[in-house]
Amino acid sequence: MKVTKQDYILKLSHCKLIIGNGFDLHCGLKSSYSDFFDENKKEYLSMLEFLKSVWFVGNFSSLLDQSNSYYDDFKSKVEVYDMFNIWDCFFALSFENRLDKSLWCNIEYEMKKSFVQRDQSYPNRSFWEEVFELVTEGYGSIKFTQKSFLCAAFINARTKKSTFKTIDLFYKYLLKELNDFEVRFGKFIAKQIDDKYKSKANAFIRKIGAQVYSIDSFNYTSFLYNGCIDFKNINGNLEKIEKGISNMIFGIDSTKISPEAPEYIFTKSFRRLSLQSSDNFIIENYHFKNIIIFGHSLNEQDYNYYFPIFEQMKLSDLTENSTIVILYKVYDEIKREEIVEELWKSVSKMLYAYDSFKNINNGNRLMEMLSSNNRLILREI
Repeated sequence: MKVTKQDYILKLSHCKLIIGNGFDLHCGLKSSYSDFFDENKKEYLSMLEFLKSVWFVGNFSSLLDQSNSYYDDFKSKVEVYDMFNIWDCFFALSFENRLDKSLWCNIEYEMKKSFVQRDQSYPNRSFWEEVFELVTEGYGSIKFTQKSFLCAAFINARTKKSTFKTIDLFYKYLLKELNDFEVRFGKFIAKQIDDKYKSKANAFIRKIGAQVYSIDSFNYTSFLYNGCIDFKNINGNLEKIEKGISNMIFGIDSTKISPEAPEYIFTKSFRRLSLQSSDNFIIENYHFKNIIIFGHSLNEQDYNYYFPIFEQMKLSDLTENSTIVILYKVYDEIKREEIVEELWKSVSKMLYAYDSFKNINNGNRLMEMLSSNNRLILREI
């Protein structure tokens, strides 16, 4: 007897719904990073044009020396962009070919590269290590890229060199700046939330049809849903945003980053723990058997969230029948095949990584087992 995917999903009980930014976008919020940058596109492009003009003029040593008129002139022009901080500068330079277009920007991917990726052509430094050396040692001491120099010059115009005696202090400065950036992003999201959004969110979950007992959201928004006894914001929420306090997380995956490394404070593992330590409550993790995912990119920055979930589901156990349902929406018919193919690739990559995490050493075995036993379902909604 053949059963439709929808009928199969309707029979699922004790489901945990996992939602990402695609959920909020579907419910009408302009919540993508691109939307945020578009809000101040004119100012970003102006700052980028100014920074690039400084690079083409040269005079590098003067920009990093806080005791000359050329530096004073540069500092006064940087102060025009007082609404921005070093992360705005970094992202503007990272997305310079996309700021004037409606293209997707991945903040966390760029963050991870800047801390983890090493430049083999130079003395095996990360991007921010290179910036730190430029800020503390000045021009002429090291080789550098255009992007690292302009970030160093931007920081130099905002702070005193003596502020950063160690790279740990420098990274704490970057984290404080990131907190301020998160507050601005949070206010951008918060001003859009209304009853219409909450109504659409509830209507969409009812449309899924399964018994949703708990919701884990990678978004900063929240809402009430009838029958849901557990709602968690994985990366923080907007509760304190109007007070100018960041209760949100932009972070990187902790894989291959030692807890002793100065960049560890930017990992999601560390930052989630920091959020929990400031809360007086413990959120219970209610029992669930199946998970339904919608609107999340399944990128590697969040594998450290998914793998414990898979463990709890006993995903690799042949005797279990726990199910993963991945819902998707085709937002462009012309790109239908591309959208579905990219989704399958993301699923494959995550399950392959989980295989490695479990030391199964057979990259495709888990996905084949789940698919053949109807424990992995992709469905358009």
